[in-house]
Amino acid sequence: MFILRSSFWLLIGFLVIKPFAFEPEQAGKALASAAVNGASEFVVQNADHFDCTEIGCNSVKTLVVASALASKPVTISAKSDGTSSFPVPPPRPDWAG
Repeated sequence: MFILRSSFWLLIGFLVIKPFAFEPEQAGKALASAAVNGASEFVVQNADHFDCTEIGCNSVKTLVVASALASKPVTISAKSDGTSSFPVPPPRPDWAG
């Protein structure tokens, strides 16, 4: 129990002293990119295991494999103008009161 408590308080102290050691934005981008790449590889490798007898099934399989091969990496656009990250509704019309 002593080791568990000590490690907890050591972690809290580290986060207080150096809070920006872990960059969640970079970690999220890396995780998303790895997930997309892994899913694309999975689809391409396992596409031959599906048995298709109809033309619709073959065309869907072809589209899925083609989209997996042509997938682009996940990018998050950063707003440089400093505006809020949530949508702002338009002003209320004059006739609405």
